[in-house]
Amino acid sequence: LNSPIPYDQLEKISASLSERMHGYKMEDIDKIKDSIIRELYISKETSSDALMDLLPYLMEQIAKLEDVNVYADGITNILELPEYNDVVKAREFISFIEDKSSFAKLLQHTSHNDLDIYIGSENKYRELKDCSLITATYKINGKLIGRIGVIGPTRMDYNNVISTVKSISDAISDIINQNYGIESIEDKE
Repeated sequence: LNSPIPYDQLEKISASLSERMHGYKMEDIDKIKDSIIRELYISKETSSDALMDLLPYLMEQIAKLEDVNVYADGITNILELPEYNDVVKAREFISFIEDKSSFAKLLQHTSHNDLDIYIGSENKYRELKDCSLITATYKINGKLIGRIGVIGPTRMDYNNVISTVKSISDAISDIINQNYGIESIEDKE
């Protein structure tokens, strides 16, 4: 920053951004960011000098929100299932999973519950109608920062998979929080 920005100005900018972005999905933020910045600049709610100083940083942070990291492993294992003997169906599934943006949207459209389970036709995407999806969140200081999940056949061992996914998400949360000096989930109970 070119000069220190008073805390009250930062609070005003934060409140204004929160108010204007409330209700929008992540994929819509890119479409509206220019109008939001323009509104903030025109409004007298915030200092235009402070806003102009923060603008490059704000744009960088918005871009980071859009850049979702997706890690997938074992995708081809599902091809051993009878549901995917059909080459067209198998190709559609693999294409969907390998498309980083589709997979990221899948995870973003799950609820913000600690654990979500979607079985067969409950999945929003046609490519996953023969699968089950189990996701769990991991958090820093109670704030959602990521999700992990398992995609498998609808006849999977749900108790085992749910327990494993939840344990891994809790472990990730604990490791991240310990690195930031925040007490673990078990310490809070």
